Amino acid sequence: MGRIPWGVFLWPGLPHVWQRGAWGGMVVAVGFAALVNLALATSLVWNEMEPFTPPVRSIVWMGLALVWLVSAVYSVSRIRREPGGVRSAVQPDAFDQAVEHYLQQDWYETQRLLGRMLRANPRDVDVRLMLASVLRRTGQWDEADEELDRLERMEESRKWELEIGRERECLAEARAESRRASLEPDAVPVQTRRAA
Repeated sequence: MGRIPWGVFLWPGLPHVWQRGAWGGMVVAVGFAALVNLALATSLVWNEMEPFTPPVRSIVWMGLALVWLVSAVYSVSRIRREPGGVRSAVQPDAFDQAVEHYLQQDWYETQRLLGRMLRANPRDVDVRLMLASVLRRTGQWDEADEELDRLERMEESRKWELEIGRERECLAEARAESRRASLEPDAVPVQTRRAA
């Protein structure tokens, strides 16, 4: 995900939408947009209407500035405080390496890198989802289930709901395939049967 551009902090709620797709951030961003529209409408469109006298317009603009200031300070402090905040400068390189090993089907090295990243940041949902996939592919189905359960308990994982559901489906398919394979008798080659 990388660093959040500083310009994102200029709009209240947007850093939380940008970073993890939080609905609360979206509500704040839309609410702030409504306040901006109200302030502009009272100053430019309804400026001659009785309820919107110059003191009322001043109060609306001061309220808007106060909301903006409080929200900006809150967003910056909260994102810096969160353990699942922005990945460190070293983390994206490790994640890119893990993706490379994953694509090469080097499960051991992928799992090692993902484990190291999770020790540094246990709330990294991208890493946890990839780890669940690696665990499924290596036949560690119970561990994959546990990772998916952890993911579903994390608020940040809402952006990956579809992928988590798909991973659960793949896990169920792998288990069913394993059960079918264990129930089927070993196939006897056709040539051996003819010879007998």
